[in-house]
Parts: sequence; structure tokens; C-alpha cells
Amino acid sequence: MGRGGTGTRARTEEPGSGARLTPDVIVEACIALADREGLEAVTLRRLGAELGADPTALYRHFRDKQELLSAVADRLLGAFLDGHRPTGTWREDLRSLSLAAREVYLAHPALAHLLATSSTPLPNSERLTEVVLAALRAAGLDDRTAALAFEVLEDYVAGASSLDAVVGSHTDAAWRASLAMLPPDRFPNAVEVAQHLYRDDEAAFAFGLDLILDGLERLATSEREGEGR
Repeated sequence: MGRGGTGTRARTEEPGSGARLTPDVIVEACIALADREGLEAVTLRRLGAELGADPTALYRHFRDKQELLSAVADRLLGAFLDGHRPTGTWREDLRSLSLAAREVYLAHPALAHLLATSSTPLPNSERLTEVVLAALRAAGLDDRTAALAFEVLEDYVAGASSLDAVVGSHTDAAWRASLAMLPPDRFPNAVEVAQHLYRDDEAAFAFGLDLILDGLERLATSEREGEGR
């Protein structure tokens, strides 16, 4: 998922439209600018120009760029829970949340690293943590195991998704070709499997996610059976 929090997605007017300057308007403009030109383009001065406002006006809402970026992470990570409705099935809930989180990372490549590495406690991170831990405990995991499982899921979703968002698939064919041309006497496995590598990032992510969930399901079953003895 990510170490950020969750928030509500606000609809704002387009930058420069004369919309009243609010934190939501500034955050949306920041996301749009980063998506368009990269995170390095984001400065309070540039955002002021985008919004048709004096840059000093932005400081009435955010102390500095870091506080603004924390709000951006909170907003984007909030999409993890947008529209989430618990199904009563812990595995399906965790799978759908993980896939929703991945969509957010892939939709905002310039912000993916920010989402994956945010260390600042954000306003609604408790909500996401609560939902995931509730699902893990509902599976039958004890508290310590649920905590470890939470961290494994967080690291997998954030790590794999942020990497795929940043790197993309434009070098995949080159990697396959390079591996296929290795000396087969030294790299027989790489040569044989090369044609199948890096073909489908989404399939690979879903495969890994299901492996984790399969393992948790077996572990939970084992724990329940142990308690019944």
C-alpha cells in the first residue's frame, strides 16, 4: 500500500481559472504539475504562477514544500479506499485494496517514489491501517502475525508498484534480447526462460500478490487448526 494515509478526493477547478485558493486547489495543481512535468518542476513559485496567485499566498496554507508534498501523498493514497466496500471476505478485500493502490502508483509515476517512501504520519493513515489489519485478523491471524503480514503486503505493493511506475516497460524487450544472447553453456536457464521474462507487469504483480495471500491463508488455517486441538 504505502506509508502515507488516506484522504478524500476533492474536485477543483483547473489551475489558473480564478478559483479561490484553498489547500485542495493547491494540492490538485501540484499533482497535475508533477504528472505533467515531473516532481522536480514543483516549486511554490511555479504553483503560484500556475494558479495565478502570488507564491506567498501559498504559504498561508502550507509552511513549505515538504508539508505540501505530504498533503499530496495523503490525497493520492486516499484513492486506495475510494469506493472500497468490505465484502466480508478478508482475502478479496486485501486483493482489491492492493490492486487499487497499484493503480494509483501507476497513474502518477512522478509521485510514485513519494508515495512509497513517505515517512511523515499523515492524517488518515490510521484508516488504511485499520482496514488492512481488520482483514488480516478476520483471517484468523494472531496479532504478531497480522502485524508482520501487514508489513509484507505494504512493502510488496509499494515496492513493486513504485518500481513499475518509474521504470515502465520500455526496456523489457532489450532485457529479453540480452538474456537470450548469453552463452548457453554458462547461462542455460536464463537463455531458455528469456523469452518469457518481462512480458506482463500486471500478471507478475497479481501472481506475487496471490502467492502472498495464499501463504497467509494457509498460515491462518494452520493457526485455527492448532487452536482447535
